Amino acid sequence: MSDALRKQKNRILWKCRQGTRELELVLCSFAEFHYDSLSLKDRHNFDRFLDFSSADLTSWLLLGSDTYAECFAELVEQIRSFKLVSNN
Repeated sequence: MSDALRKQKNRILWKCRQGTRELELVLCSFAEFHYDSLSLKDRHNFDRFLDFSSADLTSWLLLGSDTYAECFAELVEQIRSFKLVSNN
C-alpha cells in the first residue's frame, strides 16, 4: 500500500468514528476490509457518504431506510451485505 493510500485510509477510518458504537463498528470494519479494493471513484463516494449525519447513516445502514441518494445505492448495499456477513 502506498503512503498516500495509507494516509487516505487513516483519514477515512477517523471519519468512520461517529454516532453509535454499532454504526462505528460497521463503518470501520467495512473500511478496514474493503477500502483498499475500492475503485478511486468508490473511495471518493465513500468519503462523501461519510459526510452525512450519523442519524442518516444509522437510518440507511442499520434501520433499512432507502431515502439515500441514488448515487449511494451500490455503496449502501455493499455495506449492508458486509454487515450481514460479518454478524454471522
